[in-house]
Amino acid sequence: MITFSIKEKIQETARAATLILEPLNGPLEYHAGQFLTFLFDDLGVLSFRRSYSLSSAPGIDAFPAITVKRTINGRASRYLVEEAGAGDLLHAIEPAGQFVLKPASGARDIFLIGGGSGITPLYSLLKWALAQEPQSNIVLIHADHSSQSIIFREAIGKLARQYPTQFRCIYLLSRSDDDVYESIFPPASWLPGRLSNALVEDLVQRYQKHPPALSQFFLCGPEGLMLKSSQALGFMGYTPEQVHREFFVVKPPAIPPAKLFPDSQVKIRYKGKLYEVDVPAGQTILESAENQGIRLPYSCRSGICTTCSGQCLSGEVEMYTQLGLMNTNTTKGLVMTCTGYPLTKSVEISLDKDPA
Repeated sequence: MITFSIKEKIQETARAATLILEPLNGPLEYHAGQFLTFLFDDLGVLSFRRSYSLSSAPGIDAFPAITVKRTINGRASRYLVEEAGAGDLLHAIEPAGQFVLKPASGARDIFLIGGGSGITPLYSLLKWALAQEPQSNIVLIHADHSSQSIIFREAIGKLARQYPTQFRCIYLLSRSDDDVYESIFPPASWLPGRLSNALVEDLVQRYQKHPPALSQFFLCGPEGLMLKSSQALGFMGYTPEQVHREFFVVKPPAIPPAKLFPDSQVKIRYKGKLYEVDVPAGQTILESAENQGIRLPYSCRSGICTTCSGQCLSGEVEMYTQLGLMNTNTTKGLVMTCTGYPLTKSVEISLDKDPA
């Protein structure tokens, strides 16, 4: 468990704020693009968890920070944006997430495609990539309602001026206010309308500088935007390994019939300890561990956020997620305990990992 003190709160837009956090347990180790899962025990009758992307970049920003956009009926987001302030304490589990930029040996194209509050992890990745890959070409394509709703607008503009040959930013704005936009944004840095499959293809081809096989794409935003972007990139021939997606809204996973699975014993290595969990047919690994009093990391319970993920060392596990049915044979051993059902009578998993 990590305890943070809010060092400062910055109002980014009318509905979004950045909380600069001071970790009281010592320096926080994390990767650009990851998130923190916070535990809220006093905002209602029942305690609950919420995950927020880190908008800071390690080694660049002095303190870790999250940026939160207030949502309708969102207890945690309303508290963080409207009520929380300097000196208040927040509790979270360790940073998690696979939405990270793996090191490269040479120059490449990095496309960051997002919308709305999806800019949060992309901003972290942007700062990291600009500092770590001076030869790479970085393009941010961001869709929003208007200039007033763009989070980090001034900071991103400053980066565009600071890295004119390395970084390109294009805004897609759905609300028509051309005169205002032309006075705010440099020429050719904004377009009216919404993101479409054809526009994704056009912008990628227009701003790509290096061989397509080296390109990396990071998508975060509304489901429709991510679907269109993924479809366009797939049509252009980019592989799933080149396209990374971060979901802010998760859907409940399908629950398969228990008869498809055997009773299983699962060994779990976590923080230097070995746990043995009896998993009845039809129960997920996480659910069984909780029923036996074993506390494991989790957040979304839908197989999307990867907070609960680990490496399958032996045996086989099947997972029912928002992205569809997956198996440890096709995920290179990656297993999500929250949606994972053992297919073999014995399984061994390690939750001690590093995404980099």
